Amino acid sequence: MKKKVAIALPLSWTHIWSPFFLSFLQMCLHSAEKYQLAVYTSNTSLIDKMREVLADEVLTTDPDYVLWIDADQLYPMKTLVQLVGHVDSGHPVVGGITPDKHTGKPMVYRFLNDKGSCAQDRSFKVDRGLVQVDAMGFGGIMMSADVIRKVDPPRFPRTWDEAMQSYVGEDFGFYYNCKKAGIPVFADTDLHYSHMVGTAVNVNRTPTCQSWETLEAFGEKPKIVSENVVPL
Repeated sequence: MKKKVAIALPLSWTHIWSPFFLSFLQMCLHSAEKYQLAVYTSNTSLIDKMREVLADEVLTTDPDYVLWIDADQLYPMKTLVQLVGHVDSGHPVVGGITPDKHTGKPMVYRFLNDKGSCAQDRSFKVDRGLVQVDAMGFGGIMMSADVIRKVDPPRFPRTWDEAMQSYVGEDFGFYYNCKKAGIPVFADTDLHYSHMVGTAVNVNRTPTCQSWETLEAFGEKPKIVSENVVPL
């Protein structure tokens, strides 16, 4: 029997971009022969509430894995299969590298205090395999379903850090809960996502359109997407 992957997709918008849809579709088609997939969405409230609702909902179907997807990113075709392999090899929470929309730097973070506040690790290097991290972007994050069962609600707290005079985001709140529960978090530094900013950028700030992988998989010739960037 195929193992179950529940895909959790919070939607803050009334629509999704076609490049995301194509990359998401190609990832699902690529993995459907190996795994039983189910997609869950929510657009009920703020992002922390949506993630909490989705966490409760996916557990009702008793999945083996949960994949969190953000609709403003592009994912390589191999994403789901590769991340499940990491979970099976003893990495309970793992994801690829998402670039910051503005700088292109990897969205990987270090905890600063016991409230879960984080700072971006600006010296973080990619293309070096699996690396344990404190926190990272939450799009394209795979975890064993047991992680959600082990972390007590609220799993995605959005809390006020008085010392930092700022809110701690729900994603950092989840990762800090993992830390308190003794659950390690890993980044696959060889798996690169793209982030939508009008076009999509990768970790080298290069415009990409990975959705063409779908066409190549069905025998189409790859199409070259280029963009001239004019310095301001």
